[in-house]
Amino acid sequence: MKKGAGSEADTGLDPGTRGRRPSGRELRSFVHTYVPARKPEARTDAGTAAARFPYLMETAPVTAFVKDDAGRFLYANAHMLATVGKRMGSDWHGKTAAAFWPADLAAQIHADDRAILRDGEFRVVTQVMPFEDGPHTFLIMKFPLAGDDGRINLGGVGVDVTHQSATEAERRQIAAAIEQVTESVVITDLKGRITYVNPAFEQATGYSRDEVIGRNPRLLKSGLQPDSFYEAMWAALTSGAPWSTNDMVNRRKDGSLFTEDAVISPIRDASGEMAGYVAVTRDVTAERTLAERAVKLVRERSLIAE
Repeated sequence: MKKGAGSEADTGLDPGTRGRRPSGRELRSFVHTYVPARKPEARTDAGTAAARFPYLMETAPVTAFVKDDAGRFLYANAHMLATVGKRMGSDWHGKTAAAFWPADLAAQIHADDRAILRDGEFRVVTQVMPFEDGPHTFLIMKFPLAGDDGRINLGGVGVDVTHQSATEAERRQIAAAIEQVTESVVITDLKGRITYVNPAFEQATGYSRDEVIGRNPRLLKSGLQPDSFYEAMWAALTSGAPWSTNDMVNRRKDGSLFTEDAVISPIRDASGEMAGYVAVTRDVTAERTLAERAVKLVRERSLIAE
């Protein structure tokens, strides 16, 4: 198999991508750029369509392979051999997935491959593969690839997204928790425009999510707090510090007043720059009412005792 020793520019590989695992989005973009046409093409400096794929993929930090129409491996790049070479063995060439993976997984892989070759179209599949350290999730792009002999083989490029999948699962869990907590959660951008509210906010204020998205939280202002109250809040937030109060009086959609405990904090992006604000508030109106009644009752009893 002919390997080219071209420069970074020749191969189209960005030097910045070496040494790190690309994201699924980057990989999709890369694959779309280099998927060959089904029909045999004229020779170029890098060889035919069948030769160009290994030429481009040999040093790429992703798994890449070519199979014939029977599912037999014709090519596996260095990254794939480093990743699953122990399972594939040194005599992997000419073998099918059934020689490396459990029967049910191998049957699924074979069925996917046959469907892609039959329909002649590019597909993206998610495949969970058993490894010694546990299951790994791969995002795999598969596509028809014209061979030197005019036959249509199957090309594939994959990336291990196990960590990304775990992170996404954690994000879904956090999002579900925020949706279910009894405290109101409001997220705004740096200009104070609301980008998210949870169901507890809707219940506490009477406003629906659709009514407040894009608006400023000042729509809840009761008018009972002085300007200095809000000036202190914004002075803390714009300096990057959280701000809290146990006595924020707001107004519901129906005009009634309610009192909240509130903690408002800046949100920072991956670079550490402020990207918005999040407010977590709790309606303490009922608690305050009971406390005030208790104090009043104590005073009345004290007066009677005198």
